[in-house]
Amino acid sequence: MNAQIIDPLQGDFPEVIEEYLEHGCMKCIAFNRRGTLLAVGCNDGSCVIWDFETRGIAKELRDNDCSSPITSVCWSKCGNRILISAADKSLLLWDVMSGKRITRIVLQQTPLHARLHPGSSKPSLCLACPLSCAPMIVDLNTGNTTSLKVSVLEVSNNGTTPASRNKCADGITSFSPTAACFSKNGNLVYVGNSKGEILIINYKDNEVRAMVPIPGGSVVKNIVFSRNGKYLLTNSNDRIIRIYENLLPLKDEVRALDDLNENLNDLDGVEKLKGVGSKCLTLFRELQDLITKVHWKAPCFSGDGEWVVGGSASKGEHKIYIWDRVGRLVKILEGPKEAIIDLAWHPVRPIVVSVSLNGIVYIWAKDYTENWSAFAPDFKELEENEEYVEREDEFDLIPETGKVKESDVNEDDEVDIVTVEKDPGFSDSDMSEEELCFLPATPTCDVPEQMDKFIESSSKLVDSNNSGSPLSEEAGPNEHTTNHNSSPLEDDAWGTRAKRKRKPSEKVLELQAEKLKKPSKSSKASKFKTKPVVDEDGFASRNMPVNPLLALFQNFEQVSNFVQHHISNFIGPHLQSSGLPGSGFLLSVSSSTKAPLAKTTSSVQLGDTAVKVKSTTPAPKEELGRATWTLLHTLAAQYPDKPTRQQKKDVKELVHILSRMYPCRECADHFKEILRANPVQTGSHAEFSQWLCHVHNVVNRSLGKPVFPCERVDARWGKLECEQKACEIIGSTSFFGKI
Repeated sequence: MNAQIIDPLQGDFPEVIEEYLEHGCMKCIAFNRRGTLLAVGCNDGSCVIWDFETRGIAKELRDNDCSSPITSVCWSKCGNRILISAADKSLLLWDVMSGKRITRIVLQQTPLHARLHPGSSKPSLCLACPLSCAPMIVDLNTGNTTSLKVSVLEVSNNGTTPASRNKCADGITSFSPTAACFSKNGNLVYVGNSKGEILIINYKDNEVRAMVPIPGGSVVKNIVFSRNGKYLLTNSNDRIIRIYENLLPLKDEVRALDDLNENLNDLDGVEKLKGVGSKCLTLFRELQDLITKVHWKAPCFSGDGEWVVGGSASKGEHKIYIWDRVGRLVKILEGPKEAIIDLAWHPVRPIVVSVSLNGIVYIWAKDYTENWSAFAPDFKELEENEEYVEREDEFDLIPETGKVKESDVNEDDEVDIVTVEKDPGFSDSDMSEEELCFLPATPTCDVPEQMDKFIESSSKLVDSNNSGSPLSEEAGPNEHTTNHNSSPLEDDAWGTRAKRKRKPSEKVLELQAEKLKKPSKSSKASKFKTKPVVDEDGFASRNMPVNPLLALFQNFEQVSNFVQHHISNFIGPHLQSSGLPGSGFLLSVSSSTKAPLAKTTSSVQLGDTAVKVKSTTPAPKEELGRATWTLLHTLAAQYPDKPTRQQKKDVKELVHILSRMYPCRECADHFKEILRANPVQTGSHAEFSQWLCHVHNVVNRSLGKPVFPCERVDARWGKLECEQKACEIIGSTSFFGKI
């Protein structure tokens, strides 16, 4: 009997960071109904829609009238509309497929949250929760607003309204920020106020039908229903998450409330509202951290309502707590040292998406363990060798165990392949076929101007390092320098950004002089197309071959020079301290260009051989960081698509050894913190390259440098095509001769 692919003892909740999304500074997130699209509100006023299956950007919604940060994002029931609230007091309704704005409404206060009516595929009503005003129902067609009641004191027995509370300068009654949400079908509105009360309001007549007091009377910061509408979650200021069971029917909620009010005619006022409320909601669970007493950020249910997730609101930590329905804390997810600002659980999969304070979206998924017996019926993993016992029918022509039982299925029955079965995870999966689950991908062409700039910059890079013209020799202070800041990944990791000046070696100058004396024949065809390059001062240089790999070769030359630099530092003291006669040795690394790294040289007599030792100074921190990133990115480019287990182990050990043995102690400690928050991903070439690019961007971001688009990492760091014996180290293999 085959084993289950997924271990039943493993919880169906996320465990590790699977991936991350970067696009500007993102602030809030929301999944569509099926979880195929993820809408993200950004700090620049735009809304980016990600295809969650491919993890690519499907569409970007941007309004010229809105440049303020987005505060909330909400999908309509069918996914054809998106409602966005912004910090400039505006509400924007978008058509997702066309990418056009349908309407824009400006409120008198900044809306912290805005939710579309869940009962309509093309809703015209929304619920907005402003910063310092009561929640309001907004008609998106006309722009009319209706403020909801947030206190039972506003309900009087004789129909009179008590004196209003303190008012703002603009004439609006002042309230603490109030949380509110629609019921599952949108017939009622549940409001959590600053007095620790849950009010059940019929928004059509704006009447409070029931009231449920919260123990302790703390301010309600969040209120949200589960997907099936059976449970209600509240997050209070007393650092407790409370789960209430909804006792009202999901479809006839208003009628059920009317019946309860009629049955309690013997009570009046607040007591009657509390009596009705006790028949509507009952406290089911209380969730909190008894040790740290943390405040909670953006708590919510899982798609099936089996789990409750909440983020820690503490600064400087990215912790996500997961409880089961019983109330047990089953997992604490620890991410990078960045505060959480928003959180969402995937509607149908065990995936949690969190937004950090730095604007990065982290995707948490389950870490599945390999169960090989699920793929082979007779396969069994053994802890140690066992003696094999031969079966009695093992060598029979038709063994009993191999006989296939006849199927009981009648093959003549017709199979229905047209009717779509209802998904048990969606109670209303038989709704209109207008539901939008995916957006068509629009292919984008590469911009020729950007490619030309990249090729021209690579040509300048090689020309500035290998040019032997008199102009480059006599430039002096105005010498053309190589700009290493063309991309963030070329910057040094822990150093300052600076331009470097490099002089050509004597051998290169001689070769360049010979080329000038012997001009090439015009009849010979060039391997690459040539393109005139003009330097920064306006001087036209010679035609250089337009080869994108030249910049990569130049980076390898820097690594080679860096290795020679440290070899000379290590060999020099041994040669100078040794006065014993003997035959010397020669160790050199072959390179197309050997640029001197030392300003002075000294001669040491070793036996009959005179060895010139370069007197050098320690490598600058920026040069060391740049060479280290070059080595790592080149290693990632060579990493195979399907690595072996030993290759995965070697790469992880290399990265961790580097974090311990890196010469700069401050940089090494910083790198260790990054590795703890972002474990090394070595599953494939793409996974390792993207992980390394993300880690490099984390370092650049901490230094205030621009980030590099990770989708271009393969174009920037191509594979090294090393010819046979071209990278061979020439010299003796003995350990410093006989010293």
